[in-house]
Amino acid sequence: MEPIGGWLGRVAARYRMSVDELAQMYELEIVFDRLSSTWLHVSRIGEATVEKLAALARMNVAVLNALQWPLTAPAPPATATAPQRQLAYCPSCVFLNPVDVESPCWKREWMESATTCCQIHTQQLQKLPIASVRRCGNFDHVLRVISRREASRRERLAWSVSPR
Repeated sequence: MEPIGGWLGRVAARYRMSVDELAQMYELEIVFDRLSSTWLHVSRIGEATVEKLAALARMNVAVLNALQWPLTAPAPPATATAPQRQLAYCPSCVFLNPVDVESPCWKREWMESATTCCQIHTQQLQKLPIASVRRCGNFDHVLRVISRREASRRERLAWSVSPR
């Protein structure tokens, strides 16, 4: 499942604006520590903001609430809300969303420090420096950063296994 912060990043990208611009334009209260974190770390938003977003996106409020950390569940892991130096991701999953192939997404499970391996692809999660994400205004920008990193990683891997 996708975290609400990831969904906000995708919506902002759809309209070619940053998450902050989206929040400002539609008077949405989206709170996160911009100095040490990123919009991907948004785990909960207020009910009034959920209702505004649901109306703007023509979605059911329950669908958006399902993307948030449940009120009945324990608080999100400290690593999901506290400042982190890196974010984990699966290079295969981030570009190919099995629910909607045309819409890549970030997975909530990647936000938990205990998750080190992709459950679908059984491969080690890659790390992305939080500073790289902090500069990204929306999800498309994050995808560009990851795409460049993955191209470099594949190039290094090919170089290390090629005969000399």
